[in-house]
Amino acid sequence: MVRVSNVTKKLARATYQNKNYGYIWVIVIIFLLAIILFAIFFPQRFHQQTSSIIPENFETYDALMENLDDGDDTEDFANSNDPVLVMFYAPWCGHCQVAKPEFQKLMSRVNSGGRKKAIMINADENKEIARAHNVQGYPTIKYYPRGMNDKNSSKEYSGPRTVDGWLSFMN
Repeated sequence: MVRVSNVTKKLARATYQNKNYGYIWVIVIIFLLAIILFAIFFPQRFHQQTSSIIPENFETYDALMENLDDGDDTEDFANSNDPVLVMFYAPWCGHCQVAKPEFQKLMSRVNSGGRKKAIMINADENKEIARAHNVQGYPTIKYYPRGMNDKNSSKEYSGPRTVDGWLSFMN
């Protein structure tokens, strides 16, 4: 009787362990299927954008860069190698609404002599530009020491949102 009981216990233990492995395999398969389906239905998450930041329609790009004057050439600005500090913002964002007046003060100080050194881009209206520059929250403030066309050289600003803070970051 003792022998049958021990064998039964060992078999029960082995069956229980095999069930756990079965559950683990089911979970792994479901996880892999979820990744595959996500890649199929949301390919932009897995696609690295390498195109220029300038869309085909320059009029809509001008509307996004609200502080560019009518005489400014958007294509020359976006393709220039001049250093620029960019604030990507959304109009509905509370933090953006607080930072925007201070950033406008910075723009009035540094954007003299016909050169734009600080701009604001409404990322909410054009998500493709924000996506191209890896903007994931608002406001995102990035410094491009070699111009906006060189996305790899950008440095994200995380200091105080003041004119002095931005000026010291740019220098």
